[in-house]
Amino acid sequence: MKTAQVLTIAVLLAGAGAAAAQPAIPAAASYRNVDKARATQQYLACLASLNEGVVVSALAQVAQMQIAHPGESFGTLHRAVGDLAHEGRTREVRSKARLVATVLENPELFAGYADRTFDTADEFLGAVAQRVAESLLTAR
Repeated sequence: MKTAQVLTIAVLLAGAGAAAAQPAIPAAASYRNVDKARATQQYLACLASLNEGVVVSALAQVAQMQIAHPGESFGTLHRAVGDLAHEGRTREVRSKARLVATVLENPELFAGYADRTFDTADEFLGAVAQRVAESLLTAR
């Protein structure tokens, strides 16, 4: 009995470790083969969520998809992100949506992120904010 319990716990811990090893925000390059129409519909639903964590995660995913497809326009997503930038439920959501709007408008600034993974949406958005600040400083 105790052996079975120990094995069960070991398997659960191993599975938790494997799940933790997956990045929450995969590299933008992994978005190159997605069904863009389907992804757009799913992201729109997430952006409309009442759960702030879902919204922030979707914002990061939308930005990554744009980085993966810099020449494409995601008009519906762009409008939804713009709406969140002006009318998001919290100041945090509004500021993060403004960062993502910058990615949507200038994906070429973030080309170096195509192969980078991020553990959290906040980590990714922090990197975006840093890149925006760098580009503003170098423009002067």
